[in-house]
Amino acid sequence: MSFHVKEDTTETHKAFTKSRSEQLLLIAFLVPVFISLLGVYFGITLLSEQWLRGDSKMEVRLLRNSQATNGVEIWDLKRRNESQRTLSAEQMADIQRLQREKDEALGEINSLKRGAQSQNDEIVSLREENATLAQAASKLAAELRRHCDESEKL
Repeated sequence: MSFHVKEDTTETHKAFTKSRSEQLLLIAFLVPVFISLLGVYFGITLLSEQWLRGDSKMEVRLLRNSQATNGVEIWDLKRRNESQRTLSAEQMADIQRLQREKDEALGEINSLKRGAQSQNDEIVSLREENATLAQAASKLAAELRRHCDESEKL
């Protein structure tokens, strides 16, 4: 009497499918975070360009009107300059806030990367253990077949 032992791979398949779905979930989470960081970066870039452009325009106006002798025009230019500087200070505060947010997001991404790497290391070790167990099961099945063959002969 001989029988064939079929190796059960459903557990292996479930573990692989689960790890694959966890990886896909991690990727689905990291993609929006990365896109948000790009938005923060471009926002900072645009704000700093606008700030620099605003200062250069004000300097050009001041140079053009430096020949003005009318005290009212000079006073008006000073008032505009002060309002521009106030706006520039607000823009600088926004830029600093965005840079802090960017640094926090980068720290969170690095933390997630470390967590993903540790999960990947665990998956690799589980796969190695699974391969070892599969080899042991194969050896046991071969030994069982050999014993069955010997018992049939007897």
